[in-house]
Amino acid sequence: VNDDLSLSYTQEESNPDAQTAATATYTMEITSIQLAYSMGGMTLSLSQDSADNSDYVQNQDEKETLVAVSMAF
Repeated sequence: VNDDLSLSYTQEESNPDAQTAATATYTMEITSIQLAYSMGGMTLSLSQDSADNSDYVQNQDEKETLVAVSMAF
């Protein structure tokens, strides 16, 4: 966005490597959006992630939100 504020978005898809043809496989999809603001030696960041079919298990969906502060001296 500018020198101090950054915004990122990603969408990924992953397929497992099944050992046998009889193994049922489910595609895992991950969506993430991140926001970071830097001010001097401090960075405030926020991340929100969503995973569908987490661990390749059907209907196992997860969401997480992370807030972080880092400071350099």
